[in-house]
Amino acid sequence: MEDYLAALKARLKPLKRLGIDMVDAAIHTFGALWPGVENPKSVKDLAEYLKTSSDRITEWRESAARVGADEALSFVLSWYEGIKLETLQSMRTGSKWTTDPELIKRRQATAYSFIPYANIHTFVEDPDEGEEKEEGEEQAEADTGSDIEADTAPSSSGIAADTDPSGSGTAADIDPSGSGPVA
Repeated sequence: MEDYLAALKARLKPLKRLGIDMVDAAIHTFGALWPGVENPKSVKDLAEYLKTSSDRITEWRESAARVGADEALSFVLSWYEGIKLETLQSMRTGSKWTTDPELIKRRQATAYSFIPYANIHTFVEDPDEGEEKEEGEEQAEADTGSDIEADTAPSSSGIAADTDPSGSGTAADIDPSGSGPVA
């Protein structure tokens, strides 16, 4: 019996260490995916968050796309202040910048040069989702007849405190085919 206990004790020690390392990694991952949100109090809650990590990574990609698109538009509008934003809601078909392979390469090289200016490390909420949430909250208040204002605290996805201007994105993060969505 003592031999079994000694063998069990010898095997449990590495398992315990591995478990601690896994929880530490999970906490670090949670902090990266949900910046500004308080860490869950239990391992079960942490696991529930991590089960949705693929959706959260998709949200981060969309956030980075919003940041990149905003930065590119900022560059264009800083030079051509008279452009009507409504005009930029659709892409003109047949443009030499979308059909000529040499010009596409030049366009992409210029677009990729904007990457260091885009702070992709800050999570940016989808503005349409914010409006939908506000409308839902207003409707819920109207249904209950409550005069209490809706909670204005940031949602669980929050905004990152990281404002690293280095923009460590690479050209590999951008669709090199140049065939993005056409409105």
